Amino acid sequence: MDETLPPKTVFIYNPAAGAGKASLHLDDFEKLINKRWEFKSLCTDKDIVSEQVRELCEKGYNRIIVSGGDGTVRDVINGVMISTRNPIIGIMPLGTGNDLARALGYYKKFMNNPLMYMNDLIAGMEKPKYRFCRILSLNGKVYFANYLGIGFDARIARKFHEKRSLPLYNRLIYLICIINNLHFKVKEQIKISFKDTESRLYEETIENFKNLLLINIPSYGGGLIKIEDIDLKGNTFHLMFMNGIPEMLFFLFSGKLPKPLLPGRKFDVYKTDEVEINLPHNKVLIQIDGEDFTGRMGNCRKLTIKTAGKIRFFL
Repeated sequence: MDETLPPKTVFIYNPAAGAGKASLHLDDFEKLINKRWEFKSLCTDKDIVSEQVRELCEKGYNRIIVSGGDGTVRDVINGVMISTRNPIIGIMPLGTGNDLARALGYYKKFMNNPLMYMNDLIAGMEKPKYRFCRILSLNGKVYFANYLGIGFDARIARKFHEKRSLPLYNRLIYLICIINNLHFKVKEQIKISFKDTESRLYEETIENFKNLLLINIPSYGGGLIKIEDIDLKGNTFHLMFMNGIPEMLFFLFSGKLPKPLLPGRKFDVYKTDEVEINLPHNKVLIQIDGEDFTGRMGNCRKLTIKTAGKIRFFL
C-alpha cells in the first residue's frame, strides 16, 4: 500500500482560489514540512491538471494536498482515478462551496486555524489515518464526488460563473442567481432508468420539471443543505426529482426548520448505485460539482452515472 512507503508529497493549488491565498498557504506548508520528505508544488492548469496528477501518482507521489475549491478537487480526483496508484488526499478548502471539504469535516477546522490544520496534516503524513470516499463516474470518463444536476441548479451554476467577476461576495451572487431563476423549468422530455436498493426497476419519462439531482455527499450548495443519511463509504447515492417550486422550497429548507414548518411539498428520494439518463439533445443544462457541464460530452445523449470506486482522504 502507498501509505507504507516514505511520504512523497505534492501540493496542488489553484492560484485564483481564495483571492490568491493558495500560494501563501503553499509557502506556509513548505516551511512546515521543512525538507523532511520529497516535496513539490503544482500550479493548476485546468486543461491538463488531471493528466499531471495521474503522472505524479505513477511517479510515486503518495500524499496529495489540494488547495482550492470543489472544481480543483474534482480535477485531482480524475487524475487519481485514471492512475494505477492510491494516494491519500488532503484538502485546503478555498473555493466558494467547498462541499466535499465540509462533508469530510475539513472546512471548519481549516477556517478556524489554517496553520494548525496544516500542522495536523503534516503530523499524519508518515503514518496516516484516512477514510474512504465514494467516487461516481459519468460514462466512465468523468469522475466526481459531490453531485450532478440537470435543470435548475445547473442553470444556477452557469449564471453564477457568468457573474462571479462582479465586485460582490460570492454567496450574495449565488443568492441573486437563485432568486432571478426561481421559475426556470426543463421543458424537454428526459428518460430515466435505475434500480433502487431493493432491486426495484424504475423507468420514468419526465418533462416540464425543475430539477433532477444526484447527490453523493451529505453537503450541498456550500453547506446550505445537509443530508444526514448519506454514507460516504457505502455504494449508493441519492436520486431526487423536483417537479416545481414547492419541492425546491422543501429541499432548500430541509434541516433548517422543523418538519411541520417546512414550506413547499415533500418529494421522493431514491437510493441507487447506477442511473441511466437519456437526453433529447446535448443542450440540456447539466452541472457537475457546481460547474456547468452542458455539452461537455459532445453529441452523447445517453448518460450513465454509477459508483466507480473509492478514494482515500486524510482523517
